[in-house]
Amino acid sequence: MRIISFGALAALLALALSVPVGAQGERELSAVNINYEGNNVWTPGTYVVKKGEKVRFKLFNRVKTDPNVHGFAIDEFNVKVDVYRDKPETVEFVADKAGIFR
Repeated sequence: MRIISFGALAALLALALSVPVGAQGERELSAVNINYEGNNVWTPGTYVVKKGEKVRFKLFNRVKTDPNVHGFAIDEFNVKVDVYRDKPETVEFVADKAGIFR
């Protein structure tokens, strides 16, 4: 059995999930909330989009321990949503600002 490090897996996911789909200027991304070494994290942790692109995030909460909800937010784009376990959510926004956002 091969073991892939979490960092390598996240990098592969970031590369695979950052490919634009749909019309030009649109990007569809997926994020999965998991528990890693006792911490709930969204993975992949880094996303790159171009200023002006319409961004659609599909969000999945896969943490099996309570609480059964985890928030996802990007304040600079007024994105804030609670994602319940096994109930995917989708958020959309236009990346109208350049920068690094957490």
